[in-house]
Amino acid sequence: MPRFALLVALLCACVCVPLTAEDQPAPQIVKTKLDSGNVRFGPNRDAKVVTTLPAGSEVEVLGKIQTHNAAKNRPETWYQIRFPKQGRAWMHERNLIAGADGTSYEVKDRARVRDDATLGANIVAELDVGDAVEFLGTKKGQWLLVYPPKAVAYIHQDVLGLKVAEAEAVAVAQNRQGLFAEKLWETACRTYADWAVIKDLKDALARDWPGLGKQMDMVAADHPDANVRQEAARRSAGIDRVIAVQINNGVAIVGQAPKPAPLPEAAVVREPVKAPVPPKQPVEPKQPVEPAQPVEPKQPVDEPKAPVAQPDKPKQPEAVKPAPEAANDEIKKLLPANTSPVVVFAAEGFLEQGDNPAGTGYALRDASSTFVAWIAVAGGANVQLSEYIWRQVAVAGDTTGTAKDELGRDVPIIAVSDVKLLGK
Repeated sequence: MPRFALLVALLCACVCVPLTAEDQPAPQIVKTKLDSGNVRFGPNRDAKVVTTLPAGSEVEVLGKIQTHNAAKNRPETWYQIRFPKQGRAWMHERNLIAGADGTSYEVKDRARVRDDATLGANIVAELDVGDAVEFLGTKKGQWLLVYPPKAVAYIHQDVLGLKVAEAEAVAVAQNRQGLFAEKLWETACRTYADWAVIKDLKDALARDWPGLGKQMDMVAADHPDANVRQEAARRSAGIDRVIAVQINNGVAIVGQAPKPAPLPEAAVVREPVKAPVPPKQPVEPKQPVEPAQPVEPKQPVDEPKAPVAQPDKPKQPEAVKPAPEAANDEIKKLLPANTSPVVVFAAEGFLEQGDNPAGTGYALRDASSTFVAWIAVAGGANVQLSEYIWRQVAVAGDTTGTAKDELGRDVPIIAVSDVKLLGK
């Protein structure tokens, strides 16, 4: 059952207060300035065009990305935006469940959105079970023209023409969104761990699982770490099953899921007020200084010197902790087991094709245009890398060696066994 239907049913019987829009950083809405400007599938002029927007079109800016234009040997700035409705996006009807209104559809299995009504078309987005799409009224055979709210696209800075202050505001909002998602993940994990070990079934079911599920959904959409997003989505699916039991048993919810503390407002940097400097007093001439007496050499010290304290080593990023096992047998059946298969992503970034020092033909770059990994397809893997050129992806696989980039850094070579398209 889709989450929005579950929540509607619950709200009829009780009060549930999930996170509100005020709890989250607001999206940045910006207008295009050129007579017309291209929106592309990736932050590169070689990436395929999604659509061309007229001047004054509003776009929702999600983040800022720095790339390098090899042809002109200069840096370029691109912005990640919400996929525009003018872009063409198609889904096969076998992957969708129609809603009662005829325009809203729900994904019933992990499915791909493509830019044309064929299996060989470019991938626009990869959606999970329960994700919603809007049907735009056009059908071609068994393919439906849809708008996928989770999909993203890219637009060059010249098309937006942001002022310096506006560009800085986008960067600040992007950083705040990542910080908020991290705090939300920490809070949701603590709540999940506390509720999973409640032994009394009645007490466990009376908790605000819909509010917690909403938090997990937000983490799955916005957290900067692909592994965290995947784990949050996995736990959210288990929470859906708990919500279904709540509805079937007519359970009244007591309280609400804890929320993280709001992020502090960004500090305003002000110039310090300087105190008036008093006028200098005339300096009296110095008296002649007598020559210093010779200093006797120090005697050797028998005691050894105390060891010099070494600086702390930087902390390594922690792996995503597995979900705690539920104490109640009924709840345990509903929440995801830690034995279920989970893909661990080895790297994420923008996939590009071309010659590289490792000779793999593909590479990943991060948002600052630095090489993250050299990419090859693992033997026997059913992966088509050409479908993801200039798209932001996470890859799973084994590191088979390293090769140096143009800066002399050792960059890992990854034999890829799985690829996931990333988006908001």
